[in-house]
Amino acid sequence: MDELLIINVENYPPIAYLRVQGFLAQLEVYKLQEQTSELFENGKQHFILDLKEVEFIDSAGIGAIAGFRNDAHKAGGGLVIVRPESNGVLRALAHSKLTDLIDFSENSETAIERMCEKFDLPSITASPAEERVEEALYSLVDRVAKSVDAIGERLDSLERQIQSLSDQDSR
Repeated sequence: MDELLIINVENYPPIAYLRVQGFLAQLEVYKLQEQTSELFENGKQHFILDLKEVEFIDSAGIGAIAGFRNDAHKAGGGLVIVRPESNGVLRALAHSKLTDLIDFSENSETAIERMCEKFDLPSITASPAEERVEEALYSLVDRVAKSVDAIGERLDSLERQIQSLSDQDSR
């Protein structure tokens, strides 16, 4: 991993889904703070913070999550966290008591369901992962269809060339 912290934001109106990977630590925590500030500026209130792939967290990362939760609450929204796979990260969050202040979910589907129920939001049927797979499949099908069309055009061209050569030989 070139970067120590990677944040991917997916929009599932009215929820912003932040998928975090790597090290949520002092030298990288500004990335999360900048990203969340931008989302608040764009009117977002409801957030899912997916920490499943966070490998390490320190007090700066915990402080950033606590600040994020408070800002979401002040904006009239909320924060649900997808539980990290790392036992060390989970222990740090539990030790900080964030697990008492923030809703934690086992996966993206239950996180979205909790957010929708808690804030009476419209139901979101597909998970972010399902959406990405569906988009990738449609893109792949489109590329395959274009390739098949191009192959068909090339075959037609070759048939015309062969027919032309055959006509020239028969003369």
